[in-house]
Amino acid sequence: MLAKRLVNMPGESALAAAVRGGSADWGNAEHLLAAVIDRLNITNWLMVEIHKAEGKDNPLPAPFPRPSMTPAQRPEDSPEPVKFASPKEVMAVFAGLKVGRMI
Repeated sequence: MLAKRLVNMPGESALAAAVRGGSADWGNAEHLLAAVIDRLNITNWLMVEIHKAEGKDNPLPAPFPRPSMTPAQRPEDSPEPVKFASPKEVMAVFAGLKVGRMI
C-alpha cells in the first residue's frame, strides 16, 4: 500500500522520477500544453493540405516530444525536419479567401 502511494506521488518526488523516468518532470499542465501544440500542428497541416498544389508532399507533423517517448519516436531523430509554410504561401492562402458581408 505504501509503495503504491509513493509511486503515484506528484511528479516532483525523487521516487516518482526514478520509477517513471523523465515523465515525472511533467505535470498535467505540461501534458495538456503538449496536446494543444499537437492539435495546432494538425490544424495547420490540414490548412496546408487543403490549399497545397497538386502532387506536392505534405507529411504529417511529428508529435511534440514528451518525456515518455522513446528516442526513435522523438521528432528530432526523424530523418526529415518539419517544414512550415513560407510567408508567401500563408499570404496566398489568405488572399484566396473570399471575404463577404454577413447578413
